[in-house]
Amino acid sequence: TSLPPGGLGSEGRRAMAGATLLPLDAVVARSDAEAVRQALSRHGFAILRDALSRAETSALARCDELALACFGATDDQQMAMRCAGSVARRQTRQLEVCSKLPLAGIGLHTVSEEGERVRDQIHLVTDPAAMRLMRWPARTGRLGGLGEAVRHATHVLHGLCTELLDAVEPAAEGARRAQAELSGDPSVLDLFLYPNQHTRPANMRTHTDPGLLTVTQVSGTPGLQVLDAASGAWLDVEAVAEATD
Repeated sequence: TSLPPGGLGSEGRRAMAGATLLPLDAVVARSDAEAVRQALSRHGFAILRDALSRAETSALARCDELALACFGATDDQQMAMRCAGSVARRQTRQLEVCSKLPLAGIGLHTVSEEGERVRDQIHLVTDPAAMRLMRWPARTGRLGGLGEAVRHATHVLHGLCTELLDAVEPAAEGARRAQAELSGDPSVLDLFLYPNQHTRPANMRTHTDPGLLTVTQVSGTPGLQVLDAASGAWLDVEAVAEATD
């Protein structure tokens, strides 16, 4: 069974031109572990309906707000976060707990392809020890509180991921937890800004995310596509999603 794009969405998320029909069984409740498991098994993704509480949604919105301010800050204001990766690697020599974590590339970056700016990105490893290596902006000024907001958002998303994994694949969550206790948690948080000021047809190349599970909140500007394992078609998942999915 399929729904036309926009069939479940608000007016602001009406159909994107040429969007492919979405499978109805991929839209599931966060609390329905069996439906989530079946959607992931069949399609490789699931749209979680009303997945977050109001407080959790507010936490992510605050993180987005401050990250957007960071992307628009001056070079001087951004410099500490742009240097975060090299600083973290130097500090890791004295911190054995971080020695096995993938710290390369953490911090703030501008990504260009073929000479064109395609996205700005804050890339973080969310293990508490790794987060402490970050050099966050001073608490004063419009970027104050970014570090706290990121940690709060990380807590919300990490909790959702572990809850889902524990419900649909307990063995995988057990293995992940054991690895995190032994050598640190390599889970990552990425914040993106796509300025759409380039001539390339897409903001991101086709790719497979590493790790066990990726969660992302619906964007205010629909654009995310996922490959449906059942049909082999690329689907505009955000075209029919609600703001709280």
